[in-house]
Amino acid sequence: MTGQEVPQKITARLTADTLIKSSLKSVIWFGSVRNNQDVHERSDCDLQVVLDEPSYELTVAVNTILEDYPSVDLSIMYMQDIYNHTGDVIFHDGTKSLFFMYVLAVGEILYGDNVYAGIVKNLSLDDIRPSLLVTIREYLSRLRVMAIQQTNDTLGFKKYSLKLFKDTLVYIGEEKPEAISAITNDTAKEAIQHIYPFGDESTKALDDITNYDRNYTREEMAYLLTDYENIIERLCNE
Repeated sequence: MTGQEVPQKITARLTADTLIKSSLKSVIWFGSVRNNQDVHERSDCDLQVVLDEPSYELTVAVNTILEDYPSVDLSIMYMQDIYNHTGDVIFHDGTKSLFFMYVLAVGEILYGDNVYAGIVKNLSLDDIRPSLLVTIREYLSRLRVMAIQQTNDTLGFKKYSLKLFKDTLVYIGEEKPEAISAITNDTAKEAIQHIYPFGDESTKALDDITNYDRNYTREEMAYLLTDYENIIERLCNE
């Protein structure tokens, strides 16, 4: 089964269960495979399942189906994760917070309605900047660890570098939040280089940032991290 077929298969199985279907609000397919960006043999299939209210029976039913797809990057959300009791938006999904709704708002709806489409229309850049900064610093933290622990496989370092670039471009207003899923890797790399003067060694390393067949050396990652730290300090430390 291909990455294109898995989301439809999961949706079909979820909606075939009467209990799950009665609580199911949305099944949203997003991410690299859906957008045909950054696709390689280890690309994640990203899927969010949005349900009404949690219960023991519902949890067991959903888990029984989703446990068959360990390679899928799954997110399971309930409406209480999105709105509080007074109807205010409180969205948080792991390390991804308010701004991530823009990614989900343009995802492909495999079932139900997109619960995020209406929300993002009422958000401004100032509304999402605190959330975006949390994620930017989380990505930077991950990159520091990857540069130490994953020197034999730097695919993750390259992917999270590009994520960091894209989020930074949105944070400083160079790209619109609603365009976050459409920013290509090459566009992100070129734009961040135009804004920030990378050092010579980092510039050489950036030429290979989308070449997943070659690992970065420890030294290359250290040069890049030095510039990443300066970028965030200069552009995002308000």
